Amino acid sequence: MKLNEQIKELRKKANISQEELAETIPCDTKTISKYETGKLQISTDTLKRLGEILNFSVSMSPGGEYEIAEMKVYAPYITEKKLSEIEQDLDVKGKVIVRLIFEGIYGKMLSELIGLKKEQVDFQNKKVVLANNDQSDREIEISDRAITYLEELVGLNPDNEYIFVDKDGSPMSKTKFYMFLRKVGERNNFPETVAKFINRSGMLYMGKRLMNQSGQLREEHLELIEKRYNVKKIKTKDNQEKSIMHTIVNPEFIASIYK
Repeated sequence: MKLNEQIKELRKKANISQEELAETIPCDTKTISKYETGKLQISTDTLKRLGEILNFSVSMSPGGEYEIAEMKVYAPYITEKKLSEIEQDLDVKGKVIVRLIFEGIYGKMLSELIGLKKEQVDFQNKKVVLANNDQSDREIEISDRAITYLEELVGLNPDNEYIFVDKDGSPMSKTKFYMFLRKVGERNNFPETVAKFINRSGMLYMGKRLMNQSGQLREEHLELIEKRYNVKKIKTKDNQEKSIMHTIVNPEFIASIYK
């Protein structure tokens, strides 16, 4: 299959129209049409941007031509059943890390979890308070199971202000966090334990929970997810802001994952 045909196929699979894709890049809708019909050559920068949106990687063949490969975006989307399976092999610290990441605590960076303090956890109301880039607070609701794990973990280090600590009492390092996530991925045939996939997984997990509560995924739900994950709106050609949440979290994606 030719490069332009692959891009067209991946766009349709992602349930994104040419107009929506054009606004996200941004470019003209006619340009997208020319890319997909092979009438216009795609620049390296644009191809990488398309890869970010449509979830494919870009490489160069021995013959000097671009090759794209669809990234396994569906595997990382964690269900409650999968979370429970993963937790069976983990100690309480590991259970808290996995549970909080995929319940949606993942925000602008993993350091939010690394530097989490006890004072940021509202055990009674089942919430975690995190700081946005502008230093305003945002509250993350977490499950009963997450609270239970947190209470158990805090009980192991009652005098330490941090939730995650090493044996010497110092905060758990970023390196150890990533090593832990990589090991979890390898052990559970879940290799894409990287920031991009963790973030998307959390969004879909939250979308599924909101759908369970109300029976459908509404516009206000997408706004909640967008706010929690600090997803930036795109600028349209007329300089208006537009949300792209419906291309990331939608009933079709959720239905294909949570069967």
